[in-house]
Amino acid sequence: MHKRILLSVAVQRFLELTPQALGARDIALTLAKAYGAKVFVLTILSRLVAPVEGADTTEEKLKKLVEPLLAAKLDVETVIMDGIPAKVILEVAEEKQADLIIIGAHTKKAPLDFSLGGVAASVLKNTPVRVILVGPSKEEARKSRDLLIPEYPEIFPYV
Repeated sequence: MHKRILLSVAVQRFLELTPQALGARDIALTLAKAYGAKVFVLTILSRLVAPVEGADTTEEKLKKLVEPLLAAKLDVETVIMDGIPAKVILEVAEEKQADLIIIGAHTKKAPLDFSLGGVAASVLKNTPVRVILVGPSKEEARKSRDLLIPEYPEIFPYV
């Protein structure tokens, strides 16, 4: 059924991998194994965020995220891009001919989320393919907030 899965996760704005990112990865792993699908793992950078001293880089976090996919001998390609997340996700999905998008959705609401809608909602409204949103439980949402980089700008991801 699904042969090309786009897994989109936010890793840059967090000190560690979040429960949403790990949950989305696990769903992608299960589906890719079941369907023999290729997995494109996408994260989007913000130029507004300086690296945090002592913390893993985005590349290091992404490498940790994909380790189980590679261990399962799946065909995996990582993609790191700059830009507006909803737009980049849709562009990469089209470029890679993804037939399924899996997004680790976060509950953190920046001021612009209320007028523009969140990244996951925007992708869901504007894509021609199926989308799986992996949201957090209440406890996971709390843990994710604790993992946020404190200096992360509130207006991301819209700038």
